[in-house]
Amino acid sequence: MPNMPKQDAEWGGKREGAGRPSTGRKARSVYVTDKEHEAIKDLIKKMREGEEMTKYRGIVKDDMGNMESRQTRWYSTYKEAHDAAEKLCERTIGERGSVEVEQG
Repeated sequence: MPNMPKQDAEWGGKREGAGRPSTGRKARSVYVTDKEHEAIKDLIKKMREGEEMTKYRGIVKDDMGNMESRQTRWYSTYKEAHDAAEKLCERTIGERGSVEVEQG
C-alpha cells in the first residue's frame, strides 16, 4: 500500500481542551531509603500546605577582627549558602576569614 494518497482527516490527534487537565506534576523515579522517603514526603506536604521552608544564610567573619562580619542572602539549601559565603570570603577577606552558615 505504498502508493495510497495521504488523507487529510479532520478527526483524531491533538485538540485544544482535550485530555486530562495538567497539574504541573511529573512522575519521577529515585532510589531512597525508607528514612529519606519519609523526609521527602514531609517536605512535599509542607510545600503544598504553603508552610515556610527552612532558609540558610552564609556569614563571613574576619578572624583578625579588623573587619565587620559579612552576610550572604538567604538560600534554600545549606550548600548554596556555604558556597556563596566561601566566594564572598575569597572576594572580601581572603585567607584570614572563616565561614559559617546560620539557619533562619
